[in-house]
Amino acid sequence: MKRLIQFLFLIMITPFVWCEDLSAQGTGFESGTLSGWTSAGGVSVSGASSNNLGGKAWVVNPYGTKMGMLYPSGSTSFDTALSTLGLSANENSAVRSFLSANAGGGSPTPTNAAYVMTTVALQAGVTYTFAWNYLSTDYFPFNDGSMMTLTHASNASVIPSLNNGNQRFALLGFTNPGSGNYSTGSYGSTGWQLAVFTVPEDGNYVLGFAAFNLGDTILSPILYIDEVQGSTTLNGQNFGPVAPNAGSTAPATPSEPTAPTLCCGGSAASFNINAMHQTNINTFLNRPHADSKVMIEQIGSYNHITVQQTGTNQNYLEYIGTGNNNQITVNQSGNVNTQVNYAEIRLGTTGSANNNTVNLTQQSTGGGKGAFITVNDNNNAVTLQQKDSGSHYAAIHVSGGSKTVDVIQQGSAGHMADITLSGPGSRSLNLTQGGSTQQFYSINSSCSSNCQAITVTQGQ
Repeated sequence: MKRLIQFLFLIMITPFVWCEDLSAQGTGFESGTLSGWTSAGGVSVSGASSNNLGGKAWVVNPYGTKMGMLYPSGSTSFDTALSTLGLSANENSAVRSFLSANAGGGSPTPTNAAYVMTTVALQAGVTYTFAWNYLSTDYFPFNDGSMMTLTHASNASVIPSLNNGNQRFALLGFTNPGSGNYSTGSYGSTGWQLAVFTVPEDGNYVLGFAAFNLGDTILSPILYIDEVQGSTTLNGQNFGPVAPNAGSTAPATPSEPTAPTLCCGGSAASFNINAMHQTNINTFLNRPHADSKVMIEQIGSYNHITVQQTGTNQNYLEYIGTGNNNQITVNQSGNVNTQVNYAEIRLGTTGSANNNTVNLTQQSTGGGKGAFITVNDNNNAVTLQQKDSGSHYAAIHVSGGSKTVDVIQQGSAGHMADITLSGPGSRSLNLTQGGSTQQFYSINSSCSSNCQAITVTQGQ
C-alpha cells in the first residue's frame, strides 16, 4: 500500500514552490574553500565563529559546518567592490546618498571593503533566499555596514526584486541605530536573516555580498553568509534575528510569524519552506471525494509548520526537515469515506536536527491510518495520536540524546506500534493502546543515563 500511495502521489504532483535556497547550485562552503566564488578584500571560509566584544560573547554557527565570512582587512576600496559586483556609477552614488542621509550619527563615507560574488541560474516566478548575519565589532557612533547585489550576467537593464525593492542592490546590516535596513547597535549582531529575491526573466545572474568600513579602516564589521540560516548565541543564550529598521522595505525577520497561509489546488502540492517561521497549509478542506497530497521540504531553524488535511478519499503527507527548534503539526481527518490517512515524517535524515517537535494526529471515522516517523539527533519530541475506527499502524524511530515519544492508539480496530529508541542520553516513552482486542507492539530501546521508565498501557 505504501508503494502504491507513493506512486500515485508522484504521477499526480503539481509543483508549487514557495521559497528556494541555492544549495542545488553549489553556493555553499562545506568544501572549506571559496570554490565557485570570486572575492577580494578579506574573505574566508569559517566554521563556528566566536567573538568577545564589549562584554558580549557572540558565537555564530553555520547551517552545516562551514560558512562564508567577509571581514574588510585590505586595501580594496568600496568603489572597486561595487564596480566589480556589477553596479554602475549612478548606483554607487545612490548608495552613498542613502548613507549620507542615514548615517545614524556616524561617518557616511565608505573606505575599504571585502566582497564576494558567484554566478547562479535563476528562473522568473521563483522566490529565492540566501542567509546572512552581520556582526559589528565597532561601537556607536562609529558606523559600518554591509550590502548585497544581484545583477544580470549580460544585461544591465534587467532589474530584480531584492528584499522587496526593485533595484540591483540592498543594504543589509549596519551598526548605528536607524542606519541601513537592519541595525545592531554597539558590538551587536543582526542574527541570521534571509535575503529574498526574484527575477523578471530566466538567466544567469551575479549574486554578490560586501562588508565595508565607514570613516576609518579599523574595527571592521563581519558579514557571515550561507545558503541556509545557522544559529547565533549571545553569552551562551540563543539569539534570534532582529527586526528591520522602521520604514524599511526589508523582509520581516524569520522569528516573526508573518508567513501567509498557503492553499493548494489540483491533485497535490509540493512546498519548499526556508525558515518562514509560521506556515499554515490547508489542503482540500471539506471537499468531498478529493485526495489531499502534500510534500514538504523544510530547511532551516525556528519554523512552525501546520498542515491540515480533510480529504475524503486519501490524505497523504511526506515531510523532510532539517535544522533546529522547528515545530511540525499535522492533522489528518475526514469522514466515513476516507480510505487512507498516511504520513511519513523524517527529521534529521539529510542534515542536523535538534530541539524539534513533531505532533501528528490521524482521526477519521473510516479507513486505515499509517504513520512512519524517523527523527535523528538530540532533544527531539514526537507525539502521535491515531483515533477512531480503522486499523492503526505506527513505525517510530528516534535516535540521539534526550528524546521523548508519546503515542496514543484508540478505536475499534487493530493497533500496531513498532518503536525504536537509540543513541546516548535520556529517553521517555509512553504508549497507550485502547478500544480494541487486537493490540500489538514492539519496543527496542537503549539508554545510557537519566533513563525514564517506558510506560505501556493496553485496554478497552
